[in-house]
Amino acid sequence: MKKKVFEFGVLVLFSSIIVLGAQEKYELTEIDIFSLERKVLGTEVSVLGISLGDSREAVLKALDKKESDVKKVNIPPDNMSDLEHDVIETVLNQGYSISFKDSISVFFSSDNLVTQIMVNNSFVSNLKGKTAEIFGLIPQLQKASMRASFGEPDYTDHNSSIHLDSLYYLDGFSFAYMNDSLVHFSILSNVRTKISKVLKSKAASKSKTLTTDFRNTSWGMSKEQIEKIEKGEVANKSTSRGLDILMYKGRVGGLNCLIGYYFAKNQLVEGRYVFYEKHTNKNDYIDDFNRTADSITKKYGQPTKEMQQWKNNLYKDDHSDWGLAVSIGHLVYQYDWKLPETTLKLQLTGDNYKITFILDYRCEIPKYKKLKEAAEAGDEIW
Repeated sequence: MKKKVFEFGVLVLFSSIIVLGAQEKYELTEIDIFSLERKVLGTEVSVLGISLGDSREAVLKALDKKESDVKKVNIPPDNMSDLEHDVIETVLNQGYSISFKDSISVFFSSDNLVTQIMVNNSFVSNLKGKTAEIFGLIPQLQKASMRASFGEPDYTDHNSSIHLDSLYYLDGFSFAYMNDSLVHFSILSNVRTKISKVLKSKAASKSKTLTTDFRNTSWGMSKEQIEKIEKGEVANKSTSRGLDILMYKGRVGGLNCLIGYYFAKNQLVEGRYVFYEKHTNKNDYIDDFNRTADSITKKYGQPTKEMQQWKNNLYKDDHSDWGLAVSIGHLVYQYDWKLPETTLKLQLTGDNYKITFILDYRCEIPKYKKLKEAAEAGDEIW
């Protein structure tokens, strides 16, 4: 189809697919890309007629901007996560950007070609169908709607300093959520290559550092070994379910917690964090759970199990009472991660208006599992 003549100052009207050069494009202001029957690539999408790979000169002309409107990209590294910093350095190549009515931002590389188009939530009135609706959903439904359209992200990045989650798709898209609310999504060039490099780098780093099983300890260590390694304040020494327990006070992921070491026949078989932060708003416990889950995902990858189970639907339709629902046992959260020798279980449960938030590390090495099971059953194994 032929592209209609573009004149700035009048909302651009395109047929459902426009032609830019030799390649067809889905114009975001005309097409609901979230509802298409097939996934589209970032390179197949245009925004106000601007596409990845367009020249700086073409963008200035399209937006009726001057060279003086172009700004140098300068984001303080302290405000970025590792992956965001990599995207700035490699995808944007420390380049330049130009904004349009604070609704979209177009980024150029040092060779003056468009490498990213960022669409902010203030641009929603120009979007169509599900692409527009995702901004209007309550925060807890926005990610679910996005996943329904795009599937599970290829990479999830979390910046704890500003509570920003970035979900990346190797097809050329990313979605940024501030406190679970979508603030913008981006169309990126060469993201498959860039993010794949980050993943390989992180995987290599992980393989070098995963020499311990729980904190700085390994399964099978004795209590005496743990006491030499763990420098925290001892909170308690006890026996429960046939297991000896060393409990320390600590702080993990910005949360106060007890750090528990569980022994069968004086050999470490389980580790546990019991978080005891106090919140007036019980929904804050869910936020703590989500942030902790994101941190674990960043280190170990996507959970092998994600459960949000409603045992009673009384408060299901009122998100402001979900924390209350947890506290009385109506709603349960559990995420699992399976590693070669360890299973992580992150759980948020409640009863009688009290919330329990724990992260359990369970040894999966057969000889230690057998030892633990025998100790809990009261059997003797030599």
